[in-house]
Amino acid sequence: MDLPRYPANVLVEEYLTGPEISVDAVIHDGEVTPTVIAHKRLGLEPYFEETGHDVDARDPLFEDEELLRQLRDIHRALGLTHGATHSEFKLTPRGPRLVEVNARLGGDLIPYLGLLATGVDPTVAAAHAAAGRRADLTPVHRKAAAVRFLLPEGRCRTVEVVTHTDRFGPTVHETGITADPGDELDLPPAAFFTRYGHVVAVGEDMGQVQEDLREPWRLLELRAEALPD
Repeated sequence: MDLPRYPANVLVEEYLTGPEISVDAVIHDGEVTPTVIAHKRLGLEPYFEETGHDVDARDPLFEDEELLRQLRDIHRALGLTHGATHSEFKLTPRGPRLVEVNARLGGDLIPYLGLLATGVDPTVAAAHAAAGRRADLTPVHRKAAAVRFLLPEGRCRTVEVVTHTDRFGPTVHETGITADPGDELDLPPAAFFTRYGHVVAVGEDMGQVQEDLREPWRLLELRAEALPD
C-alpha cells in the first residue's frame, strides 16, 4: 500500500464520543478500589482545556459493574498490585473506554475534592497503599464538591484579580488566585493552563453546587490590559 509520508510523526487514535471522567484508585494486594470519580468539564475545542471537575460521593459510577471490571482488568494487565493510580475514561455509547492510566494521584485539586466530598483523604490512602497497608476508605459523609478554573478572554496582562465575596452562593467553599499583577495570560493554542484563579464549592446537593459555580468569573474578576494577538 502506498502510504503518505509526513515530515513529523503522526499519532492516529480512535475518536471517542461522550463525557470524560477520571478515576483515582488505590491498589492493595491487587484489589482496586476507586477513591474519587471526577466528571471533567472541558472547553476551548479542539484543545479540550480542562475548566473544572465535579465530584459526588453518591456517584452511581462507584457501583458500575462494567467500569469496575475494566479497572480491575487494566490494573491486572499492567501488573499494578500496590499503590495509587489516576485513570481517565470516556463514557461512550458503547460503555467506558480507557484513555490513559497514570501511576500518581490526580491533579487539578481532584484529591482535595474527594476529601471534601467524603471526609476521606485520597492522599493518605495512597500513602497507605504505597506502604503495603490497607487504608480505611469508609466515607465520613457523602457530599458533592466541584472546582471551576478561570481563563482569560484572550491575550492580556494581569492588572489584578478581585474576589467578590458578596456574590458567593451558599456552597462556595474557597477561592484561589493564581495570576500576579504583570503576568501575561493567553489561550490555546498559544498557551495552555494560563488560569488566573479557581473557585471550589461543596454542599449536600450537586445541583446547588453547580448553580453556585455557574458564572465563576463573577466571583473572581480578572482586571487586565488586552495585548495584541
